[in-house]
Amino acid sequence: MNAPLIWAGLPVLFGVVVWLLKKYPRIQLLAGCGLFVLFALLAIFLPIENPVGTQRAGFIINSSMNILGRQFVLTFAEQPMLMLLFGFSAFWMLGLFSISQARRLVSYGLVILGLLTASLMVQPFLYAALIIEAAVLISVPLLAEPAAHNSRGLVRFIIFLSLAVPFTLLAGWAANLAEANPANGMFQIRAAILLALGFSFMLGVFPLFTWMPMLSEETHPFISGFLLNLLSVVILFLGVRFLNTYGWLRTMAGVPNALQIAGGFMIISAGLWAGFDRKLIRLPAYLNVFQNGLALVALSLRGASPLILFSALLIPRLIMTGYLCLALSVLERKQVLGKGAFAAQPFAAVMVLVSIFSMSGFPLLAGFPSMLLLIERLGQQAPAILLLVALGLIALIGAGIRHMISMVTPAAEPDTQSLFTEPASSVLLNIYFTAGILVCLIIGLFPSRFMLAAEEIVRAFQNWQ
Repeated sequence: MNAPLIWAGLPVLFGVVVWLLKKYPRIQLLAGCGLFVLFALLAIFLPIENPVGTQRAGFIINSSMNILGRQFVLTFAEQPMLMLLFGFSAFWMLGLFSISQARRLVSYGLVILGLLTASLMVQPFLYAALIIEAAVLISVPLLAEPAAHNSRGLVRFIIFLSLAVPFTLLAGWAANLAEANPANGMFQIRAAILLALGFSFMLGVFPLFTWMPMLSEETHPFISGFLLNLLSVVILFLGVRFLNTYGWLRTMAGVPNALQIAGGFMIISAGLWAGFDRKLIRLPAYLNVFQNGLALVALSLRGASPLILFSALLIPRLIMTGYLCLALSVLERKQVLGKGAFAAQPFAAVMVLVSIFSMSGFPLLAGFPSMLLLIERLGQQAPAILLLVALGLIALIGAGIRHMISMVTPAAEPDTQSLFTEPASSVLLNIYFTAGILVCLIIGLFPSRFMLAAEEIVRAFQNWQ
């Protein structure tokens, strides 16, 4: 038994098996959620390259596996990263017990997460782009709505992610040439340019993010939110791995400035678009671009602490985005995405606002500790970029205030359903939203444990300086 097979091969295999249970949706959902939780627990408790069990009945989980001449490697230091991905997915799947329209996400989610995990393990790095492209193509049936007449966002999603593949492949090839010929600076410049182009398409660097809000509007918010965030986090980890492997690229003149400028424009553009766009359903896409920009700015800072800051930004992002998309799914189902939301679904409406203000770094909420640390470091190292970040934060807070005003405004026609007793599922959802608000406050008020977890997640990138 080896680690890549457990956390990459088995999720793909079990995803196919769970898909075959589609005639039994309840069993399918329970099995899928149980598998996500199982893989998350294995990432915590199952050691790699250490004996498990007794001498007579024990075994060792090997860290590498060869397939078609390519090597897949997963070390003990990378297990916290897997725990974050599978734990986030398991937390996300819990919402499917109340969102029956998105339950096909269970089987597809296992396959997609297995492929994205494999992309983090494959060596050489350039083959990760091909595995991500396979995950993108598999997600097409998941994102395609049968009754949708407009699928421009899905088409752009496929085009933009596919355009990233050749640039990423060529960037890996140029980086290997630069390693073999360190005296030739042209290979280093080419690798940096190609890598920037590839990741710009994948992360939605301004102005290449137009497909994200379109995709969020066309598909179910719970499905599009899961896929956009999972893809973004894995791609960000791939970028960190690339910079960690090729240290000369991280210290190359102009690369930190390029990361800061790209991240700054992503932050201010996403904040402004979120502030002016009246469609609440598009909000998760703008927040995804906003958080990607914050991650790029964090990686551009000097020293070893940027990695911890990068990881600290991811944890509240994943938690609050999950609650946000669940709340939007509830509001969409009740057809109150705007006026009358507070009257019809008060807990879901409050959860939307808490998520927005948390990811904008509002005091005492989950995103505040990492945002405060980022602003402090930018003030010391890049005051000009701090201005862009501040403008983006103000615009995002303004978007939250505007949506709050809209949701507290009474609807033109009163919702007669709200006069009756809420069903049991709604009561459970209200408890789930209340727990999310409490978790958000706990992370904001007691950030020390949260920072220790963030440090463990990036333990694998030891070459960062």
